[in-house]
Amino acid sequence: MKTPGVIHIPKAGMIVGVFILFIVVAFSVGAVESASAADNTSVVEDNDSAVVHQFGDGDVEVEDYEWDGNTIVVTVSSDSITSVAVTDIGSVMQFDEGESGSANYQTYQLSGGETRDIEFDVEDTGTRGITVAADGDMWVSMEETPGLFDNVDTSWNEVIAAGSAGVIFGAGIPLLITLITITFAKFNHRRVF
Repeated sequence: MKTPGVIHIPKAGMIVGVFILFIVVAFSVGAVESASAADNTSVVEDNDSAVVHQFGDGDVEVEDYEWDGNTIVVTVSSDSITSVAVTDIGSVMQFDEGESGSANYQTYQLSGGETRDIEFDVEDTGTRGITVAADGDMWVSMEETPGLFDNVDTSWNEVIAAGSAGVIFGAGIPLLITLITITFAKFNHRRVF
C-alpha cells in the first residue's frame, strides 16, 4: 500500500544508484593513476656548461655555483688582477618600504689566471640570494627556501582529477544520504530529520 506524499524508490533503484556511484569513484581513481603515470617523465638538466656568467669584457667568469643550506660556493676565475664583490641580497628582502639597514658584503681579490671558490654565508629570510659584481657588471643568484608544498611533485592532470573527485564526492554523499533518508522514510512515516 502506497502512502500519499511519500516517494517510493524500489530497492533495485537504490542498488543501481549505489553501483553507479562506485563506478564514478573507480573512474576518478583510475584517472588520477593514469595522469600520474603519464607525468612520470624526467627532465635531465645539463649543468656541465663551462661558464655560468661572463663579466664585462670576459676577463672574469663565474664558472659554477652551488647552494648548501645558507651557504653558497661560487667558483670565479679571472684572467687579470681584479676584485670581486659579493653581496647578500636575500637579507634586503626583509626590509619594508622606507626602512633601511645593512646587507652582508665582502670583496675578494683575484690575481691573473686564478680560479677561486668563494664561500659566502647568507641570511635565511625566506629567499636566499647573492650578487657577484666585477668589471662593472653584476650576476644574481636567488633561491627561495623550501616551504610546506615545495617538495610536492604534482601535475595539473592530478589537480584536475582530484578536483573532479571532490566534486563527485561532494555530490555523491548528499545523494547517498538522500537515498538512505527516503528508504527509511518508507518504513517510518514520521519526520526523519
